[in-house]
Amino acid sequence: MLEGKLAEAEGELTQALATSRRGLGDRHPLTLEALTLLAMVRGATGESLAREAVDAWRATRPRDWRAFFAQCVLGSTLLAQKKPVAAAPLLREGIAGLLAHAATIGAPDHFLLERAKGWVAPLPER
Repeated sequence: MLEGKLAEAEGELTQALATSRRGLGDRHPLTLEALTLLAMVRGATGESLAREAVDAWRATRPRDWRAFFAQCVLGSTLLAQKKPVAAAPLLREGIAGLLAHAATIGAPDHFLLERAKGWVAPLPER
């Protein structure tokens, strides 16, 4: 059941991303949100999308909480690929940024903060 919902979400996000790129451009915040969420849904295969999102957020809105979330998504894609050493610094820095900007995260998006915390939880202590 979950796989079906993820496949549906992936299809909808793919369409939303294409529409947003055409109408708003590659660097618009809504485009970058769709890119980040699509990377998250794709998991281990979403690394290139996550890297694109991180690079674009850093270039356009580096202090936005969504830039830090994109960094966490990139880390989660690496965790899904069994690359915890590469994932750990991205996740730790990303969650630190999210926590520092938590007051700017709207209530409907707070679940994303909790999702990111879940990715950091299994990491070994430094």
